Amino acid sequence: MAAALDGASLAFCSGSRALLGAWLNLFQEVGSVNLVGAVTTADEALCLVQQQRPYLLVCTDRLEEGDAVNLVERVKRDHPGTHTLLLVSEERRLQPLRRALAAECDGICLDSRVGQGTLLAAVQSIRAGGRYIDRSLNTLIRQLAGGGSARTEPLLSTRERQVLEGLQMGLTNREIASQLFLSVETVRSHVRSLLQKLGARGRGHAAVIGLHRGLID
Repeated sequence: MAAALDGASLAFCSGSRALLGAWLNLFQEVGSVNLVGAVTTADEALCLVQQQRPYLLVCTDRLEEGDAVNLVERVKRDHPGTHTLLLVSEERRLQPLRRALAAECDGICLDSRVGQGTLLAAVQSIRAGGRYIDRSLNTLIRQLAGGGSARTEPLLSTRERQVLEGLQMGLTNREIASQLFLSVETVRSHVRSLLQKLGARGRGHAAVIGLHRGLID
């Protein structure tokens, strides 16, 4: 955990004071992390972000006051230097997921999986410039995307799908190139092609589109 968070400033927001206490105990043991605060309401979190400008705001979908996804939307709009990681609960995940995706939240995880290394994987992906979406949510994301009119899916090559999977994992071009035994320039070319074919605004957006349309698992 320390290597992934080295030098990062973190803020936490959750309606569960017990969970906040557990997070504080965990991250206080990691000396290289600058923990700037832990709060329980959306308004408190916005004030904290405005004053401290943390690298990452981690929040749950249950707050004592305020709406967590609206909090993410406001942070992304007003404080683009702060990244966001939303933890959604098992029984309520349908409600916030679509809005969190639309808000381009930097990471979305099930709170029940945080203790299984998911938080570490999410932070690593975000710090590498990617976007992290818990793989256990992939099926649900496709369900949320269903029900619309039929569309013609873009024809992706095998390599493009492999590169798209790398984007979904939050890998850099160099990491994808190493994994696929390609040059970095070849990966850049595939990424440009993917953005054009998918009509994506960026790497994270391309990964979400790929998940929505079932182009990657």
